[in-house]
Amino acid sequence: MEASYRADQRPGVFRDTAPHLGAVVTATDPFGRRWVIRCKHRRHGDADAAVGTLDLQILNGTTRPMHGADIAVPVAIGLVTTPAHAIADQQRLHLVDRRLLAAWATGPRPSSATCAPLPPRPR
Repeated sequence: MEASYRADQRPGVFRDTAPHLGAVVTATDPFGRRWVIRCKHRRHGDADAAVGTLDLQILNGTTRPMHGADIAVPVAIGLVTTPAHAIADQQRLHLVDRRLLAAWATGPRPSSATCAPLPPRPR
């Protein structure tokens, strides 16, 4: 386990080995919201199976109860099925797919502007 740092120098935790229990990165933002991020990589990219509803159900089943996530972010660099997009919307998962990654990487907007609206900061 090693520390990763955001622009404000507050540490997040990066987990690259099992058991990560559905979380690759966990961090708390300046507003006190707990972020849990899980990256889904397919070995053969577009030629491999798309990220589907089961992947998101597993993520959703661990991020809030086991990691206390306020914001759960699945990141998929491969294809994502249409039903998976629907599950993400229904379950308040902030899905970052290859389309959003490309918009963020090539555009002038910050990553936060490419995601769905975030929950309000805790009081």
